[in-house]
Amino acid sequence: MQRIFLDTNIYILGQLNPASNEEAILKKIGFYDSQQQSSIQVIISQELSEQILRVCKRIQNKDCENSRSHLAESQLRVRPRN
Repeated sequence: MQRIFLDTNIYILGQLNPASNEEAILKKIGFYDSQQQSSIQVIISQELSEQILRVCKRIQNKDCENSRSHLAESQLRVRPRN
């Protein structure tokens, strides 16, 4: 199984532009569909999750419930900071 760590920009730009390469990446890793099986394990830290929500809120000027729910429901693995 491949493991990857994605930058905040992938999550933000992917949600803001549905026709973007970033959104294609999010679809591939199962960001929108927690039931989707993937051979890729995404590593995400608590710090990254908070940054995604903070940036999303600043850009979209709202609470970003969409991002919050996708992060919570997706198959993304949260690794504690060492």
